[in-house]
Amino acid sequence: MQDPAFKRVFRHPASIERLVRAYAPERAGIVDFATLERLDAERVGEAMVRRYPDMMWIARVRGGSDRVLILVEFQGLPDPTMPLRMAVYELLTLQELVARMPAVRDWRSVEVLSFVVHHGRGRWRAPRRLERLFERLRPGRYRVVSRGSGASPAVDLARAVLDLERDRSPEGTLAAVRALEVAAGASGEEYDRFMARCVGEMLVSTERITRAQLREARTMAQVKTEYQRNLERYGRDWFRRGRDEGMRVGRDEGIRGARVEQAEMLCRMVRARFGVEVAGELAELLGGRPDPARLAEAAGAVIECATGEEFRAWVRASQAE
Repeated sequence: MQDPAFKRVFRHPASIERLVRAYAPERAGIVDFATLERLDAERVGEAMVRRYPDMMWIARVRGGSDRVLILVEFQGLPDPTMPLRMAVYELLTLQELVARMPAVRDWRSVEVLSFVVHHGRGRWRAPRRLERLFERLRPGRYRVVSRGSGASPAVDLARAVLDLERDRSPEGTLAAVRALEVAAGASGEEYDRFMARCVGEMLVSTERITRAQLREARTMAQVKTEYQRNLERYGRDWFRRGRDEGMRVGRDEGIRGARVEQAEMLCRMVRARFGVEVAGELAELLGGRPDPARLAEAAGAVIECATGEEFRAWVRASQAE
């Protein structure tokens, strides 16, 4: 008897009921066979390869709205990859059901009963479980990669990329770029150049550096330098705008408020470039009523100093005056 003959026999719900009762008697009691419905057997996988079992049915569980899927495959010769084939059939069928029944919010109770009707000669010698075919495979399990999970950004490339995308503050951007610079440098020059292009494009797309700057940045160190230049340029422009606004307003309170904001901006820039401790020393130097001359000197020092130690030396020299 060939596949077409078997398909004719099992097109009737009563044939499926008898199959389940004979070969899955421990589960037959939960199936409401009066609700059996035959499904279109053809499924198309994402790779556009035809994947479909010979016959599929769906029924409700007795006394409830849960579903039972019944898959039937007719096979003349043992296929050593049969567990994989059946797993593909099951998953594609479930995918189709989820799309067809959006009102169903809980699929945890769905059960699948799969049968292979062997109509060839000899005994069936192929594996019957996916674990026998792939001992280390755990279908459907996955690990989540997100901000706040995994290792520190200094060693976790994915987390650093996520931080760069989602935290666009000067401090957050610079911290992420530094972490990515470390990760890229540890994998050689070719990877460092590759990461420079990728990170640079992310910064350009979010207007944190310009396209012209990206053309000049071939390494991660150069990407970081270009971003720092933008921070410095923004700081100078912001300082001038605040000073001019304070002069235009001409009121003591407006001037004091502008100076306080300028001092806070300078401290944020220093924290991003040189760390929290150095920023704290600058805040102590500026005080609660920042002097305009001292603010201008600090803004110049932020631009001119290349390292945190160099800037800290300037702060301490200013405190000693």
